[in-house]
This record gives sequence, structure tokens and C-alpha cells, in this order.
Amino acid sequence: MAFSNPIVGGSGGELVRASIKSPDYVPGVSGWTINRDGSAEFRNVTVQGTIILTPGQVTNTEIADGAVTDSKITDVEVGKVTEGTTAHDWTLGSRIKTADTGTRVEISNEGFKAFAGSEQTVDISAATGSVTIQGELVSGSSGLRVIVNPSGSVVPEVRWYPNTGSNYSLIYSSGTDFPGEATMHFTSGINQANTASADMFVAAGIIRLNILDETGTATNGGALDVAESYVLLSFDDSAGVEGGFLYLLSNRVQLGVSGNDSLQSKGGMLRVENSFIRLRMETSSNTNNGGFLYQDGSVCQIGWQQGSNFTHFEFDSSRFTDHYGQWRDFVDNGNNQGIFTGTVVMTSGASSGSWSFGTTKLGQMIPIPVARDNVAHGIAVTASDASGATVAIDPAGSGAWSVYFWCYQI
Repeated sequence: MAFSNPIVGGSGGELVRASIKSPDYVPGVSGWTINRDGSAEFRNVTVQGTIILTPGQVTNTEIADGAVTDSKITDVEVGKVTEGTTAHDWTLGSRIKTADTGTRVEISNEGFKAFAGSEQTVDISAATGSVTIQGELVSGSSGLRVIVNPSGSVVPEVRWYPNTGSNYSLIYSSGTDFPGEATMHFTSGINQANTASADMFVAAGIIRLNILDETGTATNGGALDVAESYVLLSFDDSAGVEGGFLYLLSNRVQLGVSGNDSLQSKGGMLRVENSFIRLRMETSSNTNNGGFLYQDGSVCQIGWQQGSNFTHFEFDSSRFTDHYGQWRDFVDNGNNQGIFTGTVVMTSGASSGSWSFGTTKLGQMIPIPVARDNVAHGIAVTASDASGATVAIDPAGSGAWSVYFWCYQI
């Protein structure tokens, strides 16, 4: 705009005065002014046509609060949004995503999702709150922490780490202990001596507690099985081949030393059932292998057996006592020997003979003799004490003769 008034404008129409302004001009309050430096101030300006502004000259202080409304905005390009802070709620009509394909995350009204290529690795449902995560879930990078589904684990598991070190305890479910069934394992870490660990598994119909070795696979101490049909308390060494056990069933109790967890015997065994009690030494095939005691409602047996070789006393309900086996022939078993049996060959043609017991017994020995000869004899004990005995026969021996006897100590 050129100023034609020579007082206001010069020969070129420029403004030569410092400014022109209205009589009521008060800066920032009322009136108007046009200044020679190009600046101006107006009140309530109506502009017909285009306004060209110098970039960066319109700031938030010049725009009234609420002046720019939704109706004034058509699109906002994501590329135009830079860092900053918004203090307002946003309603998301579609989704925010880091990429269309490949490794990416998405936020939408359905929830939060993450992808590794075509495979979805995280799904947090807005509708149900359900969370699906493929990969580790870690509560901390060190110290006391929990890791869910750690990378490299054979099966999904949960690990608990102590304050220091790499040792950990864990929980996992196995499908191989009993095919077709889920078994929950609770496993400790390895002890500081690096010799033992522990495991408890819970399956349908059985709970088992095991002390294991440092590998966590082989037995190395006590074990307890609580099952729907039995209870087993046992001990197995590091090779898993022997140990004491207590085995409880609905109609049987066994206490003994086993060769393995199938209750294959390796020594003493006590078995109590509804109909009998048996205490014996056993072989690995669960047969007699030494001394035994057996009793039921009608008989009691005390003795020794190994295969087909046996000797024992039997007492039955009819009040009879039986002995199965052999007696020793003239064997001295010390001064407390209760029964002494034997055969003595006497002098040919003699009418008497004597023998010694060897060790002098603690009490009087009472002999019961029988003469053996080719003629009949009367026989009598003429002397006996704790050291030996003498017998006489009538008539005299017909050549060589013998005495069969047994003695009991009183």
C-alpha cells in the first residue's frame, strides 16, 4: 500500500513518519497503528482473501484455548508427530503398529499383540484379560527372581533363583512318567556339596518324594510313595540297587532290605498279612536264605532254610512238636550245650563203657542210651555228670558193640 499524502508518504509513497495510528490507540488495549518498520496492530480485523504468514510466527500464545476444534482438523500425519507429552485421553479407533509385517507390536481396541514374523508371540485380550506369551517371563535380571518358560528348557517350566549363583528350583509338568497322563514335578536345586537334590511329583493316584543325586535323575537317599493301592517308604543308594523299605498295602505290611524299588529282597524281611506272619532271610528271588520264623492260626515254625535244605521246629494247634532236620553226631558245642547226641564204639567183648562230652557242661547231663549189637542187651547208666557218662550192658558185648545216645542238660 502506497501513501499519497505527502505528509504521510514521501515521493515514493513510503511511510516517512514513525507510524500512523488512531486517536484511541493504546498498545494492546484499543485502536490501531501502522509502523514504519512494517509492524502493525489492529482490533477486530476482517480479511477477504489469503493471509501469508512467516513460518514459526504463529505460536500457542496467539491461539486461544479451544480455538482449534475437531471440525477444523481433517488428518494428522504420523510423520508430523514428534516427541512430546500429551495430558489428554485418546480414543483409538483402529490400531497403532510398529510395522505391517515381520517383528512388530500392535495396540488396538482388541488389546496388545506382538509378532515374530507370521507367529504371534504375545496376546493380551482387552475383552477377557487373557494373556498368552511365547517366551520367557522374567521378574528380574539378578538376585531373587522367577523365570517362567525359560529359553532352552526342554518342557515349559517355572524357575526360582536364590540371591546369588545359578542354582535354581523349578516346577514343570511331564507327560512321560505315565504316558497319557500329566505329572507335576517340584524339583529342588543341587546342594552346596554338589551331591544331592530332591524331587516331588504328583500324578493321578500317586505322590512320590525322592532324594536324588546331583544330576537330578538317580536315587540317592530316602523315598516315599503314597499311592491309591500302597504306601512305600524306602532308601536307595546312589546306584539305586539296595536299601531298607517299609511297604504297606491293604492286606500286607513288609519291612526289609530291598535290592531295588520293585521290592526284590536282599536280606532280612518281615511280612505281616491277614493270615500269617513271617520273618526270614531272603534271596533276590524272595525265597528262604537263612533263619526264619513263621506263624499263622494253626502252626508256628522256627528254623533255617536255604533252597531245599532246611531244619526247623514246628509247633501246631494240636499241641504236637515236630523237628525236621538232623542232630549232630558227637559234636561239642560248649558248656551251655542243651542237647548232646552221638555214637560211641565200645571195646570188643566188654560189658561197660564210658565217654566224655569234651567241654564240662554248666549243669548235669542226663544220658538216654541204646546198645547196638548182634544180640539183645540190657543197658543201664551207671554214672553220669557234667563231664561224661558210663553205661553197663548184660550180657557182655558180642565182639565190637556201640552205644547210641542223646543227653539233655539240667
